[in-house]
Parts: sequence; C-alpha cells; structure tokens
Amino acid sequence: MSLYLLFSEVRKHATVALSGEAADELFGGYLWFTDQNAINANTFPWIQLAAHRGLQPGKLFNQQVVETLKLTEHEQSLYEEARAEVPVLAGERAE
Repeated sequence: MSLYLLFSEVRKHATVALSGEAADELFGGYLWFTDQNAINANTFPWIQLAAHRGLQPGKLFNQQVVETLKLTEHEQSLYEEARAEVPVLAGERAE
C-alpha cells in the first residue's frame, strides 16, 4: 500500500519509476544465495543461517513452549510442503 501511494505521487511527475522491490531475489542479494551451509541445508536457508548465528526458536521461547508447539517439526513440515510445490523442469533433479 505504501508503494502504491508513493508511486501515485511520483506518477504526477514521471512516467516510469524503479523501486528496487524484489532486487534481492533477482540479483542474489540474500546471504543464503552464497552460503554453502544454507544452500545444502535440508530446511529453509534463512533458518539455517539463523541457527548458525545462534538464533533458534528454542532460545527465543521457553523450552516447554517449543516442545509443546513442536516448532522444529512444524518448520520441517512447512519446508517439505514448500519443496513439494516447486515444479521440477525437464532435465532437473528433484533435490
């Protein structure tokens, strides 16, 4: 919504404006595009990077809450669901 309002105002003075939105995705600006531990992890790469830096759910929440909610299992389930939704193109391996 904020970009819509911003560009509504910009439109009054310019035909084209570039915001840089999604530039990280297009140009590999996130750490997990180059960090081998994140690339090879069997989880979301940002979770691997956070864990590598000591930022784990178990440290953010009471351990009993983590165990009760089964956060690790939930993360893994979400990762597997996301991977299953990614189409495999001809000639690619489903890894």
